[in-house]
Amino acid sequence: MNRPSVIVIGGGFGGLTTAALLARHHCDVTLFEASNEWGGCAGKFTHKPHLFPVGATLGLGLQQPDGLHHRVFNHLGEPIPKHESLETIMQVHAPSFTLPLYSSREKHIDTLCGLFPSSAASIRSLYRYVFRVGQELRKLIHHLPVLPMQKPADFIRSVWALRPGILGAIRWLAASTEDVLRHYHLQNTEVHQYIDGQLLDSLQTSSRHAPALLGLYALDLYHQGASYVYGGLYRMAEQLKEAGERHGASMQKRRRIQAVERNDDGTWTVIDHRDRKSSADHLVLNIPVQAALPLFRSEERRQFTRRWQTKSETPIWSTFSMYGVCKPSESPAALFHQLLWDQKLPGISSHLFYSLSAPDDRLRAPEGERTFTVSTHTPPEYWEDLSLYEEKKSEATRALVEKIQEAGLPVEPERVLPGAPHAWERYIKRPRGMVGGFPQTRKNTFFQPLSHRSPLENVWFCGDSVFPGASTMAVTMSGIHVFESISGLSFAALERQR
Repeated sequence: MNRPSVIVIGGGFGGLTTAALLARHHCDVTLFEASNEWGGCAGKFTHKPHLFPVGATLGLGLQQPDGLHHRVFNHLGEPIPKHESLETIMQVHAPSFTLPLYSSREKHIDTLCGLFPSSAASIRSLYRYVFRVGQELRKLIHHLPVLPMQKPADFIRSVWALRPGILGAIRWLAASTEDVLRHYHLQNTEVHQYIDGQLLDSLQTSSRHAPALLGLYALDLYHQGASYVYGGLYRMAEQLKEAGERHGASMQKRRRIQAVERNDDGTWTVIDHRDRKSSADHLVLNIPVQAALPLFRSEERRQFTRRWQTKSETPIWSTFSMYGVCKPSESPAALFHQLLWDQKLPGISSHLFYSLSAPDDRLRAPEGERTFTVSTHTPPEYWEDLSLYEEKKSEATRALVEKIQEAGLPVEPERVLPGAPHAWERYIKRPRGMVGGFPQTRKNTFFQPLSHRSPLENVWFCGDSVFPGASTMAVTMSGIHVFESISGLSFAALERQR
């Protein structure tokens, strides 16, 4: 039997997962990554003796036995890089409160009730419901449902995975997370502000626009298990790359694909920035849809439906990042922090995420020093006037440093490296520095997202443009969907055979 040949464009978590699983199951795989690093938005860069994770930093899905990353690494026969489970996942700093987010569900409820005693009864009712719905949704998600459902097998998988316990939550299918908060009398409270911050971090939208079921799942997600990965999440990406190579895949960096052509025999040819050509039966695009569609010739682009065309022209959040070195005399109570504020700052969102290296993480900093990564959302159009680019970058850096100092977190302003959107565009090859995929609003989720199946035969998508959206776990799931479609195998069935 001929082995299917596959070209994967993009070495983020989605592309690496697809490549490693397909190579493990007897496909000829070649992966092309345009940048110098593996992991995409969860990659790294080094500066002198220091290492900085570029974006995503918090490790989710590593818990045994059902964490999605654990399941993939286990199937590939690869150990997960050194990591440490977090009891205190993060601290949330708002203008009127500071709240530690604990992995323990009961401890989290007790902390919220102690901080907001006048809303204690509502908080307990809400979070009991959040955790109950989260438990049922975990059972569904364990079976890796495919959305939007397009084939009978998609419907069968979803229906088979449904459990009676989730049926009571179906009433929220068309509602927003804000509707749920209103039901529990928590709308326009400080709890509402806290929940909006959590959703901005995980779904890139607020409770007003986040679908209720997705919002409820996101509020439970951190309590399923969160970890600090030594070095950064890039360590997991590099291990996926090594797993792919061990099974025969060719993993090539610094190969920027500039065009895609369909051949007369139905195969696909990709052309890189040096006019080198490679061909395969299947083509997998682990790049944003905004960057993917321009690769095709006009006759192929016309075959993409209006939904694909509209999404490819839709701008999404860019990111403004900041990287620093510090010598904290006193360790903060957590390694991860979210800062929220009320006033508007020029060009940046009303929150940031701060990630500090562990004191003993020698992969990131030498003895006596630590590194941190800061990220926030920014609208891409704010950075279009290049004559003001450096001025705006300095202004945003000063504003974020000030917020970090107000929260009492370690930062040394003279040792800060800013990363504005064009830096992301240059090094991560993301158009306009866009990261995180589409905000998980009701317009972009459930029956509305783009599918991993494209309108072109044997062309597939994974990554944050398609269901289920952003985060390393989400793009990993999309990679599994592509693996299943190309190989004809069921990941869950293969797990049961081990």
